[in-house]
Amino acid sequence: MDFTHAVYARLLQTLLERGYSFLTFSAYAKEVEKSVPVVLLRHDVDRLPSRSVKLAELEAEYGVRSTYFFRVKPCSFSKGAISRVISLGHEVGYHYESLSDAKGDMEAGWNLFIEGVRRFHEFGGISSIAMHGRPFSPWDNRDLWRQYDYRTLGILIEAYLDLDWNRFLYFSDTGRSWSMDDNIRDFPEGVKPPKGIASTHDLIAFLDRQPLDVVISTHPERWSRSFAGWIQVLATDKAINIAKLILRKARNADLK
Repeated sequence: MDFTHAVYARLLQTLLERGYSFLTFSAYAKEVEKSVPVVLLRHDVDRLPSRSVKLAELEAEYGVRSTYFFRVKPCSFSKGAISRVISLGHEVGYHYESLSDAKGDMEAGWNLFIEGVRRFHEFGGISSIAMHGRPFSPWDNRDLWRQYDYRTLGILIEAYLDLDWNRFLYFSDTGRSWSMDDNIRDFPEGVKPPKGIASTHDLIAFLDRQPLDVVISTHPERWSRSFAGWIQVLATDKAINIAKLILRKARNADLK
């Protein structure tokens, strides 16, 4: 079984044994001396925030710090979960989708983004943001930055736009596979992972052979401690992947 806490713990053990330096996104933005190898653990809290807490607790057991990006939707934005993640020493950021929410209206999207940033003020504010892909929306939320600048709000880093992608490899569990075959939008432009890495076991073996600077992006709802919870998300993932396949075929047909 993949995408369990036991498998994630083995991933952390491998990273620790290979001498990785764990950076949050805001720490990377302030990095002066580059240490090698480096890993940025990123968690997109799309839904089921209680599972994010469990993953954050597991990381804390290993002395690992990471960054959790929360949406400002009821399915993600849990004050209790955010407070607990911060108390464990992790960073919290904003998983924004304001341009999609504004249906492509730039000004409205910017105002929604500002409102979202303000939601985090009671937790001490945020320094990092990451676009929520919204695969069934026609708008890419990163396009908001063609007209506006998030840095005017004190934000240091956008997880897709501000990393040196000549330095980092990018891995995401979107679609329940590290191959990103079912990933429509959750990746930096032009960046794809090495071939032949589908399962977490593949990823562990790859990093164990050649420790390179990496960003590892997960969705904590996908990672479970129980068989019942694992089955629940497996069914959801399969349904979403089928919908993505239909969407991809429809978009390709429109381009012909």
